[in-house]
Amino acid sequence: MNYIALSRYLIVSSLSIILLVSCGEDENEVGNPEENETPIVALVFSAQNPPINIPAALSSSQNDHAIAITGFLRQANGITSYATYFNVPDDAQVSHTPVHGSENNISAANDVTVYTWTYNNGNQFVTTAYQIVNTGDDYLYEIFFDFGEEEGLVKTLEGKESITDTKNGELSFKGFNEFDTELNYEWAESDLRVLNFKLFGFYNTIEITKNPDNSGALNIYSQGFKNADYTWNASGTSGTYTNYDAQGNQVDSGTW
Repeated sequence: MNYIALSRYLIVSSLSIILLVSCGEDENEVGNPEENETPIVALVFSAQNPPINIPAALSSSQNDHAIAITGFLRQANGITSYATYFNVPDDAQVSHTPVHGSENNISAANDVTVYTWTYNNGNQFVTTAYQIVNTGDDYLYEIFFDFGEEEGLVKTLEGKESITDTKNGELSFKGFNEFDTELNYEWAESDLRVLNFKLFGFYNTIEITKNPDNSGALNIYSQGFKNADYTWNASGTSGTYTNYDAQGNQVDSGTW
């Protein structure tokens, strides 16, 4: 196994999650964005509803493979850190004029809703714009921030979330400046409630399959080559692993 690449991925990805705004406390809900009603939270995941429910035995295990699995699953659950971006304060301004520079076909929509508010701590003013469109099948959303710079509102987050009962969506974190690395998430849930979740970051990819009983599997890719794959059972007490070298050749495999 390419331990250097794997360790570097764990460390750098963990730092990226730490830099995100902390999770909101409210449960995310999906509804229709009506005038004078509570704005919807278009992101389906929250601290109370993460993509992956990590079995307690898995997260507390001292087995090296279980520790690696838990680390990757927690990175995937880092998507919940974005939930707070959708918490619109009561005094937010509401308009139906698309934000300049918006994408996701939002600028062409007739039912665009934009919530804008400013945070002021006495030393800094930060303006947030949360823009959303109901297409009938999905919510298209974008989050913009203005830190008082000349460029004004700059897109930080964009994505879509299915309005159906199953979880299907995308989220792209653009970063707060040109030096930040973009993180991309994709998820799709089948009618049988099997969730396929992907996290693309830096030069690495995490692919997770989570079953309804909380058992699952994950594949790790570094710079285009498979680095490792794992499975775990519903109770999180055992599973399998396979390690690969830097060129994607299998090195070893077994059970844990």
